[in-house]
Amino acid sequence: MFQMPSTGKGSRGGHSRSFGGCENCRRRHLKCDETRPFCLICERDGRECAGYVRNIFFWPDDRAAADRIRRHLFTDAEQRAMSESLLALTPQEDAVRFLQEIDAEGENVSETLSVPFEAARGPFGVLRFIKPVEQQHLVNVPVPMPCPADCTVSGEKDVPDSFAWDCDVLDDIAPPDLDSQYGLPPLASADSDFPDLSNSMGGIWTGIDPETTAQDDEMGMTPTQLPLVTSLSPAVSTNCLPEDAAFLLNHYVNSVIGFMTPVRGTKSPWHIIFYTHAKETVATLALGQTPDSASLSIFYAILSVSAYRSRIASTSQIWHVQANKYKVKALESLKQAIREASAVPKKFKYKSLLVALLTMIQVAILSGAPDQAEYYLFDAEKLIRLRGLTKPQKSRRVRLLHHCYSYLRILYESTFVLASENSQRNSVLRAVERSNSCIADQDSPTFKLGRWSRLEETMREIKSKESGENDLHLERPGLWSASLYPDIFGLPESFLVLLSQAIRLGNEKDCAEGDAGNAELSWSEFWSRASSLERCILQWQETYQIELDRNTGTLHRNVDDSRSALGHLLGALNHALSIYFYRRVYDLDASMLQGKISLVRDHLLQYDQQNAGFARYHSGFIWPAFIAACEATDPVLQASFSMWFKQGIEETGLPSMTTMLGVVEQVWAAKRTGAHKHSWREVLRKNNICLFYS
Repeated sequence: MFQMPSTGKGSRGGHSRSFGGCENCRRRHLKCDETRPFCLICERDGRECAGYVRNIFFWPDDRAAADRIRRHLFTDAEQRAMSESLLALTPQEDAVRFLQEIDAEGENVSETLSVPFEAARGPFGVLRFIKPVEQQHLVNVPVPMPCPADCTVSGEKDVPDSFAWDCDVLDDIAPPDLDSQYGLPPLASADSDFPDLSNSMGGIWTGIDPETTAQDDEMGMTPTQLPLVTSLSPAVSTNCLPEDAAFLLNHYVNSVIGFMTPVRGTKSPWHIIFYTHAKETVATLALGQTPDSASLSIFYAILSVSAYRSRIASTSQIWHVQANKYKVKALESLKQAIREASAVPKKFKYKSLLVALLTMIQVAILSGAPDQAEYYLFDAEKLIRLRGLTKPQKSRRVRLLHHCYSYLRILYESTFVLASENSQRNSVLRAVERSNSCIADQDSPTFKLGRWSRLEETMREIKSKESGENDLHLERPGLWSASLYPDIFGLPESFLVLLSQAIRLGNEKDCAEGDAGNAELSWSEFWSRASSLERCILQWQETYQIELDRNTGTLHRNVDDSRSALGHLLGALNHALSIYFYRRVYDLDASMLQGKISLVRDHLLQYDQQNAGFARYHSGFIWPAFIAACEATDPVLQASFSMWFKQGIEETGLPSMTTMLGVVEQVWAAKRTGAHKHSWREVLRKNNICLFYS
């Protein structure tokens, strides 16, 4: 094939070209080293360097873009002179004065402005405030009532009715009733100016009671109304950022999260969702903008959680006071978020409100108010069932939040004994029934047995995507490869499935033995299912080693430490599950379970002794410790568990651990008097106690 001879043009490899050389080198076509103030090339050749003069070149339009070059417009000396001139024109005192003038001018601007408002000061108008037309109406930001010095929440019993979600019209949210508070100091209320939607909307709100805004003839606010301030300028909004926010957020991410999960790293829901929400709120407040109310609720709730944890390491009461103050603010922001969702349903943010509810559960637990935590827990379930499970596509973050709720709810349900006295469960069921929504493979809100007979075979079945995502309480056994429990809590979903089935079987036994006699299974069917569940629990003892190998590495970079820590965690849970099943379902005498109780104790102590670098007292260990300790009859075992709980109380300050130790000691005292079958269920029922483990 004929080839054109090469002309040599353009055949050279790519090379860099500098346009910053001195005038002599450029004129002589030499490579200048661009040394300042005089280049070394000219000095070497004995020439006087002409310096680095910058000229402006204007190339013709038809010149190729690749051949165009760019010149500096000003020399270095000229740039420095201009900077000094600008500084001289705007000294520091003038900058402060300019900002004050802009702030004052912004406050005086009319709300009925029909054109954008702009105030600018300083050279080139660098200090500027712009008010667009679409933002001409002022944004009301609720300011919570200040927490009094004697604000204590732990002993209060006043709890609200729970709210429900209306599903007849999924995009509408009706306002709540205004008759109760979350066990906090009484807050002022006002007559509602919301339209009465209770008839058309089904009265979906029944508990979280955001005070609605009422207007009187003169002031636009009744004397007892919750005070509101208007954010007009960055100076006003920035003052809303607490001074201790940075410290508390840093303490939250570095210390508090470790008590929620044994999984190390920065990919937990508390890192990527909860903490991220708080950081975004800090940035919004620092920029003088107004965060949405749900984000404010998350922010203040996280500050409250961190402050409650900070009081453990301090002898001062300041953190306790701060924690209570932030708790009140978080609650008021949550009420405002619900009010906004009622008024503007299209701006409803599902994830933000769910995060706010889950964070308020932690606040209530740490403040020693399990009754409040219970209401938040059922409110979260309503929100998930009516707004979360109805979505055909669920993002990973949404699923992470659903897993957090399910884990907390299943552990809570395992020791709940007050079902007949609790109305919140019925409210969830009524809300779901009113929705008339058909969600594929959704489980029942009640903890009743599902449709299975041979659990061993059902546990090996593969769940569909819909069943895995919508089986909120793990009613349907099976395998789901997309489960996030190992990533969040270091636990295989199979453990929670077996625990959920044991809870349901125990509830079925209570129904059969009760006066109502409303059991759904005959005794033969019951014992058949109990035997099947027993075999699965015993088999899980052999198979959790596979889960250990599968999940190793999610807890820590050191695989050996990770395997050891996760092994003790799963071992303690495995033996505690066996103890729970035999006592709850078979009512086996505790003296026959002392070997398993001793194994749980050993896993707890070995975990502590190996110093694997994880938090010692999180729900993964607190639950098995409580279940095993209640059944311990040997004085040595009792002393070991008592010491473990006392150290946990000192390290974590969890009021729930104090309650658990009290329950355990009451059970031991009853057994010493001869009541060998006396269990934690009787103590919890007698004292009207519900337990949370997080």
